[in-house]
Amino acid sequence: MASPRRKKSRLIPLAEGLKGVIEKSRTFADLDLLQVWRLWPQVVGADVAEHARPAAFRNGRLVVFVDSTVWSQELQFFKGQIIEQINDNLGQPVLREIRFQVGRVSPDD
Repeated sequence: MASPRRKKSRLIPLAEGLKGVIEKSRTFADLDLLQVWRLWPQVVGADVAEHARPAAFRNGRLVVFVDSTVWSQELQFFKGQIIEQINDNLGQPVLREIRFQVGRVSPDD
């Protein structure tokens, strides 16, 4: 029985290979978080944006870091409005839930 010929593999630069892997593994959630991050100050206002920042987005749930429990409690009252405004700005119901968590919030993030 004749042995099958192996196709020679082409060596590629590591950066090119990693780029392909990253692009295949990226999800739309990454893009949604970027859009939410961009919209955040417009939706919540500059004063709130100084104390609360989007941190993670997955499966329709947004985690927002706030700089104190007081801000967390305050934003709980407006959670429904924030979700509605973000979804309206995105043009689709991407965001279903927001969870506020005390964490690092700084203008340099």
